[in-house]
Amino acid sequence: MTALNILLVGGSGMFGRRLAELLLGEPGVHLILAGRSLDRAEAACRRLRQKLPDTACTALAFDRDSASAADITAAGAGLLIDASGPFQDYTDPYRLARAAIAAGIDYIDLADARTFVTGIDALDGAAKAAGVFVRSGASTCPAITVAALADMTAGWRAVHHVRAGIAPSPRIRMGHSVIRAIAAQAGRSLPAPQGQCHALAGGWSDSVAIPGGAPLGPLSFARVDVPEYETLLQRWPGLQSVDFGVATRPAFAQFGLVLAARLVKARLLPGLEWLAVPMRIVANLFRFGDHRGGMLVTVQGEGANGAVLAASWHLIAPGDNGPYLPAIVAAATVRALLSGQRPRNGARDGGDLVTLADCAPWLQRFGIATAIRAEIRPATLYRRVLGTAYDRLPAPLQVMHQVDDVVMATGEAAVDGPANIVGHAIAWLFRLPGKRASVPLRVAITRNETGERWERHFGDHVMESHMQDDGPWLIERFGPLRFRMALTVKNARIHMPLSSWTVFHIPMPRFLVPRIKAHEHADDGRFNFHVDIALPIIGRLVRYRGWLIRDDM
Repeated sequence: MTALNILLVGGSGMFGRRLAELLLGEPGVHLILAGRSLDRAEAACRRLRQKLPDTACTALAFDRDSASAADITAAGAGLLIDASGPFQDYTDPYRLARAAIAAGIDYIDLADARTFVTGIDALDGAAKAAGVFVRSGASTCPAITVAALADMTAGWRAVHHVRAGIAPSPRIRMGHSVIRAIAAQAGRSLPAPQGQCHALAGGWSDSVAIPGGAPLGPLSFARVDVPEYETLLQRWPGLQSVDFGVATRPAFAQFGLVLAARLVKARLLPGLEWLAVPMRIVANLFRFGDHRGGMLVTVQGEGANGAVLAASWHLIAPGDNGPYLPAIVAAATVRALLSGQRPRNGARDGGDLVTLADCAPWLQRFGIATAIRAEIRPATLYRRVLGTAYDRLPAPLQVMHQVDDVVMATGEAAVDGPANIVGHAIAWLFRLPGKRASVPLRVAITRNETGERWERHFGDHVMESHMQDDGPWLIERFGPLRFRMALTVKNARIHMPLSSWTVFHIPMPRFLVPRIKAHEHADDGRFNFHVDIALPIIGRLVRYRGWLIRDDM
């Protein structure tokens, strides 16, 4: 196929507009942007031509609720993509798909409403008879989920447990249809294979973490109703549990949503649809926090030799780029069609449309990072936290953190002490080393059941801490103080930005968070370190830097 006229219904909407942008410059593509408002469709075409003047784009007034096969034929389309939604609200849900079949053209939609996606197979016989393919759910759910699982479980004998979630950036403006879809399912029963579950009324915590990058989280995921509860069972019949959640930020918004859903579950509220408008106002008013979105898919199962296996797929999208993800599936399918690769004729969910490799060019274009973390326990502590990024570290860093039992290392350090008398008192209380221009350093690292114990001897002064992992985070404990740090790898260095801290397990406010600048690097074939700890207002408590060499090297 060298040319393709695409009738894009909802082409001026949130996801349709992004799909149109993805298809800019695709050789042979002519876009027909269709919607109820001709003015909006024409404006969308103008925006595309501003980005690429030679864009082949036509605007068309088109009402999906009354469109017929004759209307589709008159538009001259070879493929119909429905990006309009909200799919759960359609009175006659498959009217447009049936019209496309009658017109003899292929059909794709970006639906993620469970009943809509899983019910599309009712058109399977008609689609095969017409020689066309019909796919629903060409979106994050279930297409991206299935693609990630297929990559992670290649060669596995069985898949037993799947857990996945989406965490939109808190700064993305949420449309009314998205808010209404979330509100409509709050507290409703879910068809989860593990037993009775209710949408948004419960969930779990996890983090999205690209090895060597700053993690997103910890995040609180609340269960939502998605096609995966049914479509994954069709592909992996041995599934024992499926969970899918959404992590709304800021955290208080998620707390309020979960509380309201529990009231619906207890029949103390009739539902949340009537709150869709105020929910949208609140969601778009409190737009603060880490301007990144993410997605996580974790899986446990059985290998060919009967071994218990586990893996997780992580995605982090910077800024406003997260909403491009649902459109990437359709864009990748269009590119495959242009190269002569067609999905099988018939009607089904979109889980067979793409692989992660198919999506990779668009993910890279928008700086969307992805990675698979295989379960590698009982690996060493730093390898567990860093995953595949550990293999990119310089040899001296890998050697120092390869703690299989006990590691002894010797070196030298320079120490700068506190900035004032208050700092001296705090440093004394927590046994931080005092100022020394040059001091012999002896370090003992002992592996234990929970992580590692680090005993540092600055001359005759001893400073001890305990380290352990919490998913992609490194937790370092000094007595009652616990510091949660991200380990990021940049320019061959391990950086350790502080995320949060607790005292006797009580979370401390962010304005009291110590300012810690810490990194490790290699120099002259040796392990080098730099640690600078300061408190707001009080100033520096200690700064030490130097080098170490393992005794057994």
